[in-house]
Amino acid sequence: LEQYKYWQPETVLIEAKASGLPLTYELRNMGIPVVNFSPSKGNDKHYEVVENAARRAAWLALHPHTGRTHQLRVHCAAIGTPILGDGKYGGSESRLDGVPGSDKLHLHARAITFPQPSGGELTITAPLPKEMRKTWEFLGFDPSMKEFN
Repeated sequence: LEQYKYWQPETVLIEAKASGLPLTYELRNMGIPVVNFSPSKGNDKHYEVVENAARRAAWLALHPHTGRTHQLRVHCAAIGTPILGDGKYGGSESRLDGVPGSDKLHLHARAITFPQPSGGELTITAPLPKEMRKTWEFLGFDPSMKEFN
């Protein structure tokens, strides 16, 4: 890490995977901007913005590709947009002053789809928890939105 202090790079590009996260955090703590990337063929969408609350917050539909523990939390924090209330990976940046409940983790499996052995798929959906509904109302999000891929 010492060489980065002397090189004074404008930005460092690091592959966004768990093994690159310690370096990402260290460089950011040193004040060096880091851009994380995920190699892809261009057709894998990891997230989409469902709604925005000005420039303060966004409701994201996240599409995990593995079952890794904390995958979504780690990736969101690594790109500088921690999940609301995720103090473990997002630290103080995961809280929004004046937003009720922003100290609680706002991560929810709204829908999950499983392939059926006989063909087709089974999709299970769940409503937002009470605490998240309060935050959605405060931010002006429509919790009944169901149309996102």
